[in-house]
Amino acid sequence: MLIGPAIGEFDYKDLKSAIEGFRVLELQPNDFLWNVYSALDELSKVTFLSVHSVSKDIDLSSYDQEFRERSITATIKSMDMAHLVNADSLVLHPVNDMYLNPVERLEHADVFLESFEKIMNHYNLSGHNYKLCIENIEYPKYPATLEETLDLQKKIPTTGIVIDIPHIWHSRDILRENPDYYREHSLGFPNGETLYQNLSQFIQENEHLIEEFHIAGFGHNPLRTHAPLYERKNPIYNQLFTELIKKPIIMEIYGQSKEQILLNEEIFRGLK
Repeated sequence: MLIGPAIGEFDYKDLKSAIEGFRVLELQPNDFLWNVYSALDELSKVTFLSVHSVSKDIDLSSYDQEFRERSITATIKSMDMAHLVNADSLVLHPVNDMYLNPVERLEHADVFLESFEKIMNHYNLSGHNYKLCIENIEYPKYPATLEETLDLQKKIPTTGIVIDIPHIWHSRDILRENPDYYREHSLGFPNGETLYQNLSQFIQENEHLIEEFHIAGFGHNPLRTHAPLYERKNPIYNQLFTELIKKPIIMEIYGQSKEQILLNEEIFRGLK
């Protein structure tokens, strides 16, 4: 089983000491303050390494050209970090603002695709070789569901997919708060189908596209997506355990000490 934490620049200032001992990692830069060079020896020991592109205060789908260019520049800096540390994957948030209207969501997805051309151009010209991946994010951001994520991936087939299970969990809850909208635009959550069934079928059908999974406790509202895991309170992970362990698993549990991260890893391993 490949499982390890997301290490965020906002939680850990000293990258080298933060990653020591872990063999599966996701690095999450914010302001690019880390001394990455000092940690290269330790990073070379990692079995699976992902870099999460900057997602704070950016939107690759913005109609504001100046803001979108800044977002592309920040993404390219993340890409260069991924190349430097010899990462296996780089994770992208395609549409980082919130759009409710289905037509508007697709229009902004098209703007993201324009940005992606510039991202891919840098990738090719710079000789990068990690896997570019799109992640499902919380509704009303895009893509918020498994179906939206797959639809977007089909438009850029060189990319992989990252499935964030807490994001799916909360997207479903958010949609259910508006029964009329949920009924008319289920966005991939058919009536009568359980979340486990929806996820299990998607994973089995698209295993070849999935690069990694993100897990965390679900908390009690969308802002607590990255809560710690709790013993006996993770039924969806129990049900999906045999499917999840086929791919690297990143624990996106923020604001925790290394000891707490290791405890969460122990909790997940104990679910089998």
